[in-house]
Amino acid sequence: MPLWGAGTSGPGVAHSVQLLDVYLSFADTPPKLGDKFRRVAAEAAKIGRELTFGTRLQIIVRETEEEAWAHAEKLLQQTSLATARAAIERQLPPGQTLETFSSDNPQIQRNVQSIRDGRLPAARELEIYPNVWTGPSLFGFNILGPAAGTYLVGSAEQVAERIREYEAQGTSAFILSGFPLIDEAHRVADLLFPLLDLDHGFDIPRLSARTVAEPA
Repeated sequence: MPLWGAGTSGPGVAHSVQLLDVYLSFADTPPKLGDKFRRVAAEAAKIGRELTFGTRLQIIVRETEEEAWAHAEKLLQQTSLATARAAIERQLPPGQTLETFSSDNPQIQRNVQSIRDGRLPAARELEIYPNVWTGPSLFGFNILGPAAGTYLVGSAEQVAERIREYEAQGTSAFILSGFPLIDEAHRVADLLFPLLDLDHGFDIPRLSARTVAEPA
């Protein structure tokens, strides 16, 4: 039975490469995630092991890019400023506040300043790489950088292209989710899966007989 797990700290990586078959990480941009996986692979090679690498992503996929980003903007606008502030403050290093926080990343700094100024950033201001979005989710609000709630947002063709880019950087296992779960599962099955070269050992039934309506 393959063992899946994660560990980012030095001791965590050392433990992971000894025990795991599939090493998991929160998503980042494809190049940064690839760099992380190559570092872990190098540690595994020192003890004669090879690992498979995986990540988790939330998906907003639509027939057009405009439809996908409109839904992302809708999710963002359903998030209160107080919720955004609280989510950011939970991610801050000990002893820092929203007012004292400073980042070397100009995009993060601009978005934090927006919250300080009493407004949410626009959806596209949270896009850290083509189609990679750090908007609000059930896992939090990752304004300070990609984490558990990182999304892929775009048309089916764009999301498929980005998944292939992750694959080229070493990711071969993907844990995907969306919200609402059932509606997004149908969209992923109908729009995205036909564009991917999937290796899962079984046929995926088409789900298009069920019409998925955009929530009001």
